[in-house]
Parts: sequence; structure tokens; C-alpha cells
Amino acid sequence: MEALMYLSAAEVVMGYDAITELDRYRDKRIGLVVDEGIAGLPCFRRVCEELLKDCRFEIIGYVGREPSMAQIDPLIPKIRAYDPDLIVALGGGATMDTAKVLRVFCEKPDCDWAYIAKGPIEGLPGKTELIAVPTTSGTGSECTACAIITDYEDKKTVILSKEICASGIILDFELLKTQPGKVVAYSGLDVLAHVMGALSCRPLSPLARSNGIQVAVTVLKNLEKSYRGDLKAREQMHIAAFKAGETIKNASCGLDHNLDRFAKELKLPHGLVSGILLLYTTKYLLPHENYTEIAEQLGFMEGTERKKQERLLEAMIELYRAIKVPLCLKEFGVKEEDYLPQIERYIEEDKAVGTMYQVTNPTDEDLRRLYREFYYGWEEV
Repeated sequence: MEALMYLSAAEVVMGYDAITELDRYRDKRIGLVVDEGIAGLPCFRRVCEELLKDCRFEIIGYVGREPSMAQIDPLIPKIRAYDPDLIVALGGGATMDTAKVLRVFCEKPDCDWAYIAKGPIEGLPGKTELIAVPTTSGTGSECTACAIITDYEDKKTVILSKEICASGIILDFELLKTQPGKVVAYSGLDVLAHVMGALSCRPLSPLARSNGIQVAVTVLKNLEKSYRGDLKAREQMHIAAFKAGETIKNASCGLDHNLDRFAKELKLPHGLVSGILLLYTTKYLLPHENYTEIAEQLGFMEGTERKKQERLLEAMIELYRAIKVPLCLKEFGVKEEDYLPQIERYIEEDKAVGTMYQVTNPTDEDLRRLYREFYYGWEEV
């Protein structure tokens, strides 16, 4: 048997009010990287006015939904000048990715974007720790070994390195109480897409496979309840998002994430798009050996492997309807003229990047059909 490595996450502290663990770092110089969406909320005021009131800290910057080189550039001299011992990232995936990159700029004073983008990043001195405090249950970026940044040509740059991972992770369930239903739905589907996609990748260690299957089951059992405000379900989803991040760190994202490049171009929410695409990429992959156990744990025991997995897909569609997520781009309101004429370009870009081939090997016609299904659903294709 081939020997496969499994990368675990850093130390994780979880529970209600777990953010008080920041008190452990009161003797350090702390730089805060903060999601702009929580900047005015009581939870952030509490961090500054209570938890860190006796600490040396500085707010390095606020992060929007899509981190870019242009947005990060003004923060680089600021974090280098402050030279923190510890960076605390408080927010969603964009905040985590920004903090990971800023950590590299802080640790390597002479590096630039060319160095960071070409990868892999190696030899960080380790003088600056990173503590990740996710406030959403979606990207899993708090424990992944990558950061996704938009470059100056408005294209995604994927930065990969084990050395940019967080040193510690705080999962505070208290932060989940006020999450809007739409955020819960979109981020939750991103979690499901992470693990369903990862389960289709090779190589996949037995540990990553087990992890991915259990996360998928957890999401399918808890997302609707979380959407409706059940706090126990939100706890489960927060843990699932973290475990999904750990899964893709040890495999990769799947076909749905490899075909979603148009989302940024059309300014569509990432979690929504990955969720929609997952329906069609899952059907494309059926029957897949790793999906049967998910189906069986949900109670679908009758029939062939394919029949069980088809019932799983039906359950996914039922879930989407229950949490008011559209089943195709047309249903969401994307205009034909903004999407359909670009399909051939999307296919050429997919083939040029080529990352999808670690998952499967779709033909041009396969991709053409998938892109049309993403837009119309199955009924009109």
C-alpha cells in the first residue's frame, strides 16, 4: 500500500466564549486582521475593549469579501512596521487568507508578490504566530494550507504552503448566534462541496476519506436546522467547516470548485455557486465508491450502489429547497447573455489550468453539458 501523509490542524480550542482564550497572549504584540462585516458588532468591540484592553495591539486592517493584492498592499508596510509577535484573524475566509499572506510579508521583509505567488513558500523564521478565529462556518480556511488572492489582472492566485497554516484555532460558538440564514445556507453548502469534492480526489488517504464522509453526513443532517436557528446544529456546522478544511488540506477541492471561476466575474457568492455546481458534478461522477457510505448513513439502504447515491442526490435537492437555495444559475437570476456566450472560454481556461484532472478527465462535450446544466438545471438541457 502506498504511504500517504495526513496533515492535522494546529491546536484547536472550542466552545461558547472560547474567544476568551486570547487572554493567553496578553504578553505578545498583537496585530488584528478583521472582517469589515463585524467591525461594528459587539463581539469585536468586546475583543478590543475587554479581552485585549491590557494588551499591546494594533488593528492592521479590515478585509472585504474578496481579498486582492491591491487591497492588501497598503497593509504590508503597516504590519512590517508594527512587527507583531501574533496575528489574530477574526472573520471569514477572506480574512483568514489575508492574514496568512500578511504573515509571510511580516516574516520575510524583503519578499514581494512575485515571490509569494510563485510558491512554494518555505523557510519562514516562525517569529510570528497566527491565531484564526472564524466567524462563519464555511471556507475552513482557518486550517487549510492555502490562501486565494485576486491578482492585478483580476484573476485568482492560489498560494500553497504548509508554513502559512494557523498556529492555533479558536472555534467560538457564541459568534454563531446572529448569523443570517442566507450566510448559514451558502457557507454550509460550501462545506458540503469541500468534502464531496475531496472524496472524489486522488490520492485520498483512509483518514481523509473517513473525515470527509462524516463531515458530509453531519452537514446533510444539520444544515437545515442550523438555517432555522438551532444553536446545537450551528455548533455542529462550525466543527464541520473546520473538519472540511482539514479534509481538503489532505486531498483537494473537487470538480465543482475547479469549474467555478465565473463566480467572481459575475459577482456571485462563492458558497452559493459551489453549492449549485455540486449538484451537477455529483451526478456526473455517479456512481462513485465514496458516496455510498454517505447515502447509507442517511438511511438509504435499498437497491444498487447507483440507486443509493441517486437517493442521496435527491436528498441534497430537498435540502436546497428547504434552505431556499436555487438549483441553477437561471433560477438565481443570472442573465443568459452574461453567461452562455462565455462557456467556450470557460472550457479553454479550465483546460489551461488543468487542476480538474486530479479529479476526473471530462471531455469538452462533458464540460459543455455541465456548464449548461449549471445554468438551466437538468430540465432544459
